[in-house]
Amino acid sequence: MGRRTLGCLLAVNAMLLFGIAFTSFIPQPQPALAQNLGRGNYLMIAGDATGRSSQAALYIVNLSNSRVISGFFNASTNRFEFIAARDLTRDLAEAEAQRSRRTR
Repeated sequence: MGRRTLGCLLAVNAMLLFGIAFTSFIPQPQPALAQNLGRGNYLMIAGDATGRSSQAALYIVNLSNSRVISGFFNASTNRFEFIAARDLTRDLAEAEAQRSRRTR
């Protein structure tokens, strides 16, 4: 190993050590806290909707009973437009039954 290679490796390691030390002293953001009223454990997934310029797709999952509702949030009217509600437990059981019938 040449002197130049060793110098480069030492410089890279020094920069990595500096980066680790620098990030450890930056205050970490506080985690988001929400009110828990004991009525359920919810997960919300939002994203852009293809072909809908002023609307975003929104899925809200109740993790306690595996139900999901879907819809769009329309930014121009400031309203949630309901699309459908599903029972994930039943849907997954039906999908598993169809898959087992295909493999026979």
